[in-house]
Amino acid sequence: MKNQSFHKSCVKFLCSILTIFQILIQGNIYAQKMPAKYYKPGVKPLTDAQYAKLPKVNLDTLSKYSTTARKFALKSILASGNITMLNTPPVGDQGFQGSCVGWAAGYAATGILTYPKYNCWSMSMRSPNYVYNQIKLSSDCLVGSFMIDGLNLVKTQGDCSWDLMPYLDWDCSTLPNSVQRYNASKNNALNWYSLDRSYVDGIKQVLDLGYPVPVVLPIYESFDDMWDSNGIWSTIYGKNRGLHATCIIGYDDSKQMFKVLNSWGYGGDPNNPGFFWITYSMIKNSCLSEVYVIYGMNPAYPESINGPTTICSTGATFSIDNLSSGCSVTWTSSSNLNPASAMGNPVTFTANGSGSGWVQATFSSSCGSITIPPKTIWVGSPISPAINGEPTIPCGGGELYTEDSRMQVQWSISSPFRITGGSFGSKCNIQAPSESAIAWLYATATNTCGSTRSEFEIRVNCVYYSVFPNPANSDITISRTSNGLEREGNNDKLIESIRVIDKFGNTLYFKKYDGETIESKFSVSDYQTGIYIVRINEGLNSEESHTIAKN
Repeated sequence: MKNQSFHKSCVKFLCSILTIFQILIQGNIYAQKMPAKYYKPGVKPLTDAQYAKLPKVNLDTLSKYSTTARKFALKSILASGNITMLNTPPVGDQGFQGSCVGWAAGYAATGILTYPKYNCWSMSMRSPNYVYNQIKLSSDCLVGSFMIDGLNLVKTQGDCSWDLMPYLDWDCSTLPNSVQRYNASKNNALNWYSLDRSYVDGIKQVLDLGYPVPVVLPIYESFDDMWDSNGIWSTIYGKNRGLHATCIIGYDDSKQMFKVLNSWGYGGDPNNPGFFWITYSMIKNSCLSEVYVIYGMNPAYPESINGPTTICSTGATFSIDNLSSGCSVTWTSSSNLNPASAMGNPVTFTANGSGSGWVQATFSSSCGSITIPPKTIWVGSPISPAINGEPTIPCGGGELYTEDSRMQVQWSISSPFRITGGSFGSKCNIQAPSESAIAWLYATATNTCGSTRSEFEIRVNCVYYSVFPNPANSDITISRTSNGLEREGNNDKLIESIRVIDKFGNTLYFKKYDGETIESKFSVSDYQTGIYIVRINEGLNSEESHTIAKN
């Protein structure tokens, strides 16, 4: 048991040392030049019929996205237009794994597309393992994958940074964790197309727009010899030992050649180790099995501000998630917030007022400074809700009330009014009773700092009978109003009795009606000057009282 424990500790220690070594050399997995035949083929082929069905390049679409790509990705364009070279990540080495698709589609192509976001390679380099470990066709690390699987993965998932998932040529089984997947999701390509495999001008046009060209090629003996000698692939001979994925990154018309970034360490061009050249004539003679362009890049940064959306009097802490090592952070904020320090990660802010506010961070690295979009913050308790709606509701009717700023609030109202539907949100429906009433509609806004409440008076007028004139000297007419006429089943609003009472409760007039009386007249000329109560339909559901004055 002790020997096993000691062995495991040694393995972990060695793995840690190797990982640190790989990070330090940023992709240059081996410092020595290995012969070409050391590297295994890593691409599973498509049939000609399958390749013919792939989406074809649309240069008009590519042109729409090319401004940023050209500005940052092109290393040099001569005035004559004879040379185009894209900025490329450091030369890397796939080692003994069949991971070339991960290197071509992920490390090279997606890395080139990521570069404009950071303008330096220490933060733009992408992980080959992130791609290869998910698309390889078996658990065997020597087994390859389809190029289109790699392209689809960097389109749908993206590719995480090298720092988060450094390349290990003995580990093809570890799958990305949540942090690596999140980082990848902010660095995904927009789309890819296939190109004509022998169309030199088409490849050059794509490169001129600033886009990398991942390719699949057969590993003939002539290719191996080229890699071990002068780095110029100009002829085909010998046996084909399988397919390999690389990435075309430029061309030189004066040489009549395309420049290619490989993933086999420092072989190839003696003057530019790690790269090789393919002559135009080789392309025209169909030396390439598959040719693609990948374009567009998610403009969002994986680095984001983490913290609450509300700050109370006790303050709150904010930090930058997914921050690369070696970065410093500077903070700014709205005037109603005070940072404990202008620099650091994390930083605590305290309230210096109330209302809407914001915090923003700028992180700096060897690549320069990048400012993250601000995070909107609410400082203190919510503002008082502003209720909008009609102050009067028709008898038995309904009305919609809203909070002016669409704030989410809790609504409440006293009986006999009632809320129909939900009582939480930016609006509510109020159902009025079929009788005259007054109530207060309340809207309560709540956050972690507290609550505020606003009120709104609502009235309903259910008068079904009019008394006219009022004040009166002689005759008074009682008749049914429009409320009574419009009410469904309006027979229940017919005049069935009238009683007049003085201030002492004495009945001065009473009359019952039979039939369909909708209007009645009686005289008050003999009444003394004063205030009287007219009670209509006494004892019935439609009972209603009015105050009249005798002059």
